[in-house]
Amino acid sequence: MIHQVIFEQGNGTTFQKGTTMKIPLSAVIHATIGAAVVSAVVLASAQPAHDKPAMPNPPTPPAMPSMPAMPGAGAGVGAGAHGEPGAHGAVGANPKPDTGAAGQVNPALNEVDPAKAMQEWMTLSSPGKAHEKLKAMEGSYKTTTRVWMQPGGQPMESQGKATFKMILGGRFLQQDFEGQMMGMPQMGLGLLGYDNHRKQFMGVWCDTFATTMYTMAGGLSKDGKSITMFGQMDEPSTKEIGKIVKWVTREQDKDTFFFEAWEVQYGEPFMVMQVRYDRAK
Repeated sequence: MIHQVIFEQGNGTTFQKGTTMKIPLSAVIHATIGAAVVSAVVLASAQPAHDKPAMPNPPTPPAMPSMPAMPGAGAGVGAGAHGEPGAHGAVGANPKPDTGAAGQVNPALNEVDPAKAMQEWMTLSSPGKAHEKLKAMEGSYKTTTRVWMQPGGQPMESQGKATFKMILGGRFLQQDFEGQMMGMPQMGLGLLGYDNHRKQFMGVWCDTFATTMYTMAGGLSKDGKSITMFGQMDEPSTKEIGKIVKWVTREQDKDTFFFEAWEVQYGEPFMVMQVRYDRAK
């Protein structure tokens, strides 16, 4: 279960039309990016080829679906040396890798002024206004988690607690979570930050219900009270790899906010989990 400071943007996105399906619990708990890539290494030998059995071809890994464009793509999250958040943040495109020959550096480096490059690096690595927004979330909270297995169903409810604190010189918000899921204890660790270079919020989550680490990215809403983040998850019970998932958190006031997990890939989007965070008095 990802308990991050995530805020809403837009009205959701439908990626495929169809009948809404029941969502297994693991779809509610986690989100992930990536699939395992299997490779084989064939060792060369001085012996003739017919003396050694041929190595079997490795299995082909499942194809990964592409990440959807963020609402308001192209608008950015705001300009500024310190990455101030702005309206309709979009997940930025990945930079193109260097395609030079092996052993060569990117020719563009020849045009780089080392002094200016160092100054830009120092500016981008310094916390800004977006990080001040994250710092406002520091503190201890009581949590109430509600989970829906299907639209309109009766939610399961559990109680927990969470502590948020800024780390690494005010660059990242760390969450330590303790709660329950289906009567079993759950502990989780999350990080939320703002990338000044890509101008987007980025998150990482891991917990005792999985052996993987999940990542997500998204942008800020116009009113500055919400962020929408997208990521991918694997669903072992349905054999899905890299399913797109949306996380939304709505800020109610300085002491209360709501985290929501949304199923968006089948038919109309619907909320499968909500966590209410109330600042402990």
